[in-house]
Amino acid sequence: MAEGAADLSSVRYAAFGLGGRTYGETFSRGVVVLDETLAAAGASRFGDAGRHDAAEGRPPVRQACEWPDGTAELSRVPAPRAPHGK
Repeated sequence: MAEGAADLSSVRYAAFGLGGRTYGETFSRGVVVLDETLAAAGASRFGDAGRHDAAEGRPPVRQACEWPDGTAELSRVPAPRAPHGK
């Protein structure tokens, strides 16, 4: 971790990216950059990062909702609760 960088060693996160394989090397690059940045600050990821491929034709919402079920560590994480009154 770089001097002066945030210490996120107590943070656990999950990451799911959207993209299309037709973009080649930049496919879902946002989730890769996010993952690398959080890991460099000491955070730990739950399971594997998910990636949606628009070229497959599956709706991203459906794939994102199914993704935790295929990741053992994520399937045990309780779903977040909506803020009170929402």
